[in-house]
Amino acid sequence: MIDFLDRTAQFILQHYSPILGDVVVVLPNRRAGLFLRDKLSKQIDKPLWSPQITAIDELMVKLSGLQVVDQTELLFVLYSVYLQDEGDKAEPFEAFNRWAPALLNDFNEIDANLIDTEQFFANLYDIRRIENWNPEAPDLTEFQLQYLHFQKSLGRWYVLLRDQLLAESKAWSGLAFRTAVKQATDNPAGFGGKRIVFAGFNALTKAEETIMHIFHKQGLADLLWDADRYLLDDSLQEGGRFLRQHQQQFFKKHNGDPVHFEHIGNDLKTHAKKITAVGVARNVAQARAMAWKLNQFTPEELASPKTVVVLADEQLLLPALHALPPQTGDVNVTMGFPMRYTPIATLAEYLFLLQENANRFNIYSREGERKFYHADLLRLVRHPYMRQQFWNSTFPEKLTAFLTEKNIVFIAPGQIRQALPAHEDECQLLEIWLQPWKTTGEAFDAIYDLIEHLRSLFIEQASKSEARAAQTNLELEFLHQFARIVRRLRTLTERWPFVQELRALRLLLMQTVQTTNLPFYGEPLAGLQIMGLLETRTLDFDRVILLATNENILPSARAQPSFIVYDLRVAFGLPVWHERDAVYAHHFYHLLQRASDVTLVYNTEPDTFGSGERSRFVTQVMYELPKINPQVDVETVLFDTGTPSSTEVEPIVIPKSERIQTRLRELATHGLSPSLLNSFRSCSLQFYFRYIAGLREAEDVEETIGADTLGTVMHAALENLFERVKGETLTPTVLQKLKNSIHVACRKAFEEFCPPEELGYGKNLLAERIAEKYLHTFFEKEIARAKKLEKSGLIWKVEALETELRSEVTINGEAVFLRGTADRIDRVGDTIQLIDYKTGKADDVELYVKHWDDVATNTQIGKSVQLLTYALMYADTTQYKGSLLSGIITFRELSKAQLLKPVKTPSGETLTTDLLDEFRQALTQLLQTIFDPQKSFSQTEERDTCRICAFNGICGRE
Repeated sequence: MIDFLDRTAQFILQHYSPILGDVVVVLPNRRAGLFLRDKLSKQIDKPLWSPQITAIDELMVKLSGLQVVDQTELLFVLYSVYLQDEGDKAEPFEAFNRWAPALLNDFNEIDANLIDTEQFFANLYDIRRIENWNPEAPDLTEFQLQYLHFQKSLGRWYVLLRDQLLAESKAWSGLAFRTAVKQATDNPAGFGGKRIVFAGFNALTKAEETIMHIFHKQGLADLLWDADRYLLDDSLQEGGRFLRQHQQQFFKKHNGDPVHFEHIGNDLKTHAKKITAVGVARNVAQARAMAWKLNQFTPEELASPKTVVVLADEQLLLPALHALPPQTGDVNVTMGFPMRYTPIATLAEYLFLLQENANRFNIYSREGERKFYHADLLRLVRHPYMRQQFWNSTFPEKLTAFLTEKNIVFIAPGQIRQALPAHEDECQLLEIWLQPWKTTGEAFDAIYDLIEHLRSLFIEQASKSEARAAQTNLELEFLHQFARIVRRLRTLTERWPFVQELRALRLLLMQTVQTTNLPFYGEPLAGLQIMGLLETRTLDFDRVILLATNENILPSARAQPSFIVYDLRVAFGLPVWHERDAVYAHHFYHLLQRASDVTLVYNTEPDTFGSGERSRFVTQVMYELPKINPQVDVETVLFDTGTPSSTEVEPIVIPKSERIQTRLRELATHGLSPSLLNSFRSCSLQFYFRYIAGLREAEDVEETIGADTLGTVMHAALENLFERVKGETLTPTVLQKLKNSIHVACRKAFEEFCPPEELGYGKNLLAERIAEKYLHTFFEKEIARAKKLEKSGLIWKVEALETELRSEVTINGEAVFLRGTADRIDRVGDTIQLIDYKTGKADDVELYVKHWDDVATNTQIGKSVQLLTYALMYADTTQYKGSLLSGIITFRELSKAQLLKPVKTPSGETLTTDLLDEFRQALTQLLQTIFDPQKSFSQTEERDTCRICAFNGICGRE
């Protein structure tokens, strides 16, 4: 099968061999030009002058005679125009930068499509006026007036920007296209008398189409189109949308044939193809699927430039490169790697955020050192490049542990040095990057220093390790390209000093990084090809692996920032979303057109926005092509990366091995707490993860007092207050004195969890006020209770606070200990009351044990089991034989008449010795289950429990 570029080379040599040096071949991109030169060289047998081969955008710029400036410089020039026009009403650069890039894109699109700008902007303004018209409220609001002023100014800013650039012989891309059309219209034969061959185009801007028409009409150009009958003949096939339009305008008549459309093939309908749609879970697994397919090729096929991996999502480039099979050999990467995904870009952003927040919070230590926000600091020291500077050091881990343990939200460099004296060198290195940035100039200097420091570090590491050399080359290239971006921005900001704030500079830097790709260099005509979708235009391959064939990637999402309303786009012939989809459709079908082995890989898993659907293009191919071409073999594969391919998660069962039984015996000796027992009752697998495997949730610095800490603080405050009167009779007078000391006790308790300077504002201050309010209400209730007890002649005392309790139960001849801490133990008359404080609710159903069998099976009565266990342990610890009450005081229900909510059993709420013996028997059955070596740990059947379990991600029950 003859490739399109082979046909193009044949056409050029057949028609223009004598004057080949006077021919200009125009292609959609530069990449196609490299392959065309190779095709030409293989079809000649004697020396010839080579034709000039160029991309369409280069031709347009050359015809215009203008210099195209980049987007960042355009932004500064537009802001200077905007400032001159708006004066004092102009927004600061940061606010301007939020909407200006979209406006520049609109300007570019308008010019590239040769729109009458005066009429266009007038119509846009009229549409906005109509949108804001209200016959019932003829007077516009101030906001509406400002909005309409903005809309009316767009056309004026366009003219001012255009004129300023043209005066310097500069332009944006679309303006250069418009100028090129004007130059060609004024002098259609003025391109040096050269013959022009336009080859392989599909969608065209109006400017490109007009240029072709001008030269074609003058007989100076040949238009070579690459089309397929499947796309061309079906009016519903979006991949042929633009080719059908060009067929009507650009055609040649040949010997009576009414229409001869060049290079019309019928490959999609007749050529044998093997098409495999591969579904994989998660994006990175697509790289593994690519490697799986590459391993099926012969060494010759794998090393052939006719084999291509196409990435519809550029983020997959590094995973794809890392996943290449060892036998791959030469690889030619023709797409750039996005700078925004490089480590240096993220590190620079982290430094900016650290400095911005430090300036914004403006918090200083007692020694006058500026403090930094803990999250910014930890993010910085955990960055891979920073970790390389702390080589073989535990400094990042030690700093993380210190901040988390002490719950420090803001910290100064001196405090770090004092807390981690063994890491003096690391502290000094970190302090280099913690020097304050007060101006954008200081920010630029710091980034330059960072780049130079990392460059020296990487070179030094590479000299010590050959294994690091290849990786170092890539990292040095990252640094080099990033330095170029920073240098360019500094030049622009010095020429136009609009950016004075760190935040504005960061946003501008990241915006520039977003649009910059890191180029790869290699031999384009050898080895496996790795390309982006746009780079495949005009190129033909035998074996195609296309990754990321998901909706919103192929085709891309429809949302495009623009000030141009949809109806105006349609009216003036500007591209709309379905035309963009048609462009993607053509690229997709062109890849398949002459390929014999096609693999389409897509992600089956939903992302944050719920998108896990394969591209409709894939579905069309899978269902439509086999109907029109019997030689198309279609297969669907769910790629197994080592995890189950079905959506049903396999149950997890952990047998009690000898090692696990040993750990259980250790727990039995140490003592089982009521919370441990409830963990097993809720889910035995959860119990295994937490108490046998020792898994814990990662601890973070608590920036504001959370619910758990609030409860702990109130416990501590109550302990502090009641400790003063332990053993005394609690009278209304005694309790009133405690109430008057609430503020001091609360503040002391809060300072154990939060630095004093962070309690005077924001949510922490609010949490302190909430705690004080709860405690005031609590003591009012206790005072009222004391008055009632005085009248009845009952003595009320606090006997113990935060008391350790223990008990022993014999299981299969071995002792199993229970342990726990009672918040408060009171004596009211002849009754002992065990009190547990709670900040959450305690429903009545949670505090009622209907049957003793429920102790082992009913997960709703966890609070009851806890309270009964406390009572049992108290009776065993003290050998107490009298009446017991065990209950909860919940701060969420202080408004209820009864402050203490006791646990109730089948025999009532008074816990006698006989009743506790019945509970002991029920508890023994539960313990026998825990220690039975024949019973495995497994997942609970109650899925509601899984929703709040810390380990639901492991179980797959999220």
